[in-house]
Amino acid sequence: MKIGNGIKNARKLSGISQRELSNRSRLSITYISEIENGKKDPSIAALRAIASAIKMELPFMVLLSMEETDIDEENRKAFTALKRIIENKLRA
Repeated sequence: MKIGNGIKNARKLSGISQRELSNRSRLSITYISEIENGKKDPSIAALRAIASAIKMELPFMVLLSMEETDIDEENRKAFTALKRIIENKLRA
């Protein structure tokens, strides 16, 4: 699981730039870039600010950070379906 990938994915699906995310979350654009590129691990407060700025629940952002290989085989179908629902909601 790479939280930075989930944040980048959620941001792009929401159609906002890093600059806009920075403005909405009140976090520096440099910090957001470092998180998205795996150079920094965000604090819980930063994760909450980012999730709020993207207008999504924090657990959904964590779910977007997960890969199929993070989920045991018997739950992958449900995981994939849930991830698709969240991605479609962000696109709307």
